[in-house]
Amino acid sequence: MVPDKSTIGRNIRSYRKACGLSQASLGEKVGVSYQQIQKYENGASSISAFQLGRIAEILAVPIDCFFHLDTESGAEAPPAYSSEIGDEFLRVSQDERKLLLRYREIKTPLIKKYLQNHMNAIRELERNLDEE
Repeated sequence: MVPDKSTIGRNIRSYRKACGLSQASLGEKVGVSYQQIQKYENGASSISAFQLGRIAEILAVPIDCFFHLDTESGAEAPPAYSSEIGDEFLRVSQDERKLLLRYREIKTPLIKKYLQNHMNAIRELERNLDEE
């Protein structure tokens, strides 16, 4: 059974809320109004594959998460990941999700590398402190 636009919209809402984003902030990142995000989430407006892909990228989820249904009963299943990486992402805190979203907003590769190096140094420092 193919999910309808209401199912896709409800799943968008679930992931948006899990990431701690408002409709306005998601709309700004996607390049549409909060009213348009509201229409997507309520199933009042169809969403293009391109826009759905952008939303998936912003929310850091695989695009197929928006399509999940409970195949046995035909009822909607809660959004779920089909990969181990996705399962791990669901177990992270809201602060960790926000950190990932902020990291994705950084456009300069050199700054991303700088941040990665600092995170690695902090992790190594913490390991050394644990060994003492």
